[in-house]
Amino acid sequence: MSTDAIADTERWFLRRGVPHLISDYNAAEDVFTRALPLLTVIFLFSMVGALNDDFSTRANIGVAVGGFALLIVIWAGVNWLRGIRPLLTRPDRVGGLELGVFVFAPAIVPIVFGAQFSTAGLTILANIVVLAVVYVAASYGVVAILRWAVRRLFNDIGGAARIGMRALPLLLLFNTFLFINAEVWQVTSRIDVTLLAAGLGLFVLLGAVFLLSRLPGEISDLATFESWEEVAQLCVGTPMEGKVGTAELPDYPLGRRQRGNVGLVIMFTQGVLVLAVSLFIGLFFVVFGLLIMNTDTLVQWTDQPLHELYSVSFRGDRIVMTEELLRAAGFLAAFSGLYFTVNAATEPTYRREFFDGLLAEVRQSMAVRESYLEQLTVNG
Repeated sequence: MSTDAIADTERWFLRRGVPHLISDYNAAEDVFTRALPLLTVIFLFSMVGALNDDFSTRANIGVAVGGFALLIVIWAGVNWLRGIRPLLTRPDRVGGLELGVFVFAPAIVPIVFGAQFSTAGLTILANIVVLAVVYVAASYGVVAILRWAVRRLFNDIGGAARIGMRALPLLLLFNTFLFINAEVWQVTSRIDVTLLAAGLGLFVLLGAVFLLSRLPGEISDLATFESWEEVAQLCVGTPMEGKVGTAELPDYPLGRRQRGNVGLVIMFTQGVLVLAVSLFIGLFFVVFGLLIMNTDTLVQWTDQPLHELYSVSFRGDRIVMTEELLRAAGFLAAFSGLYFTVNAATEPTYRREFFDGLLAEVRQSMAVRESYLEQLTVNG
C-alpha cells in the first residue's frame, strides 16, 4: 500500500476530529509540533508580562525591546544546543527541552528587568496552563471536531429544522405554563446574573453527564464489526476504499485516549445540535414574550422596575425588550436543551432523525481505522 494512501487516511482522521486514531500518535511530534506557530507567537510576546505600571513609558518600551531580544537570544541558544542551523530556525520537533524553554524562559524577562519575582511566578503558571489547553485542544482535535460538527449541522440544516419543529410542540407543552408563571419571572429576575449563569450551566452539566454515561456502550458497539465485507461497505468514499483485508477480521481494541477522542466527537457534534435547538426555543420565547407579556403585569410579578433594553411603538402599544424577558427565555431554553438531549439519545424518533446518523458517521471512522491498521500491519 502506498504511503500516499496512509497519509491521506491520516489527514482524513484529522479532518474528522479523531487524530488519536492515527497509529503511534505522539504529543511531541504531532500535538505540540502542530501547535508550534501559536506557541512561537505566545513565547515571543510573553515579555509583555514584564511591563510595569510603575515604570515610565520610555522604560516600558525599553523593557519590551530588551525582553524581546532576550527571548530571541534564548531561542538561538536552544537551537545551538540542538545543533540546528541557522540559529533562528523554528524547530521541526517539540521535545522536553523546547517545552521547558517555553515555560521558564519568559519568566527570566521580568526578573532581569525589575526583579519582578511574583510576575515571573505568574508567567510560569500561565505558560503551564497554556500548554495544558493547547495539548487538550490540539491532541483531541477540538477545533476540527467543532468545524466538522458545525459543517454537518449546516449540511443537514433541513433535518435540524425538522427536529426543532418536532420538539417545539412538546417542549411548549411543558414550558409555556412556566413562561406565564409569576414565580419563574421572580426567580430569574432577582437572582444575580452570575448565579443564573451557574444555574444554566448546571443544565448543561447534567446533559453532558447523561451523554457520558451512555458513551462506553455506544463506542464499543461502533468499534465492533462482523466481517471485512461490512468494513468495506463503510469505507466507500474514504481513502481506504477498496483497501480492506481478506483474512480473518483482527481485533484492534481502542485505547483510553482513542475512546476519549471518539467520545468527544459524539459529545461535541450532538452538543452543536442541542445548542441550535435551545437557541431556537429561546428565540421563540423572546418573540412570544414580546407579543403577549404586558410590562405592567411583569412589574407586578417581579415587584421591581423592569430593565428596558429596547422598545418600539406598534399601533399605540409599546413592545419592550427587557432584561427580565431574556433571563426567563434563557432559563427555559437551557431547560429545553436538557430535555432535548435526553430525548435525542433515547426516544426512537429523535434518535432516528439525528443520533443514529451521527453514530453511523463515527462508525465509518472506526471502519476506516480497522482497514488502516490492517494495511499498516501487512506493510510492516
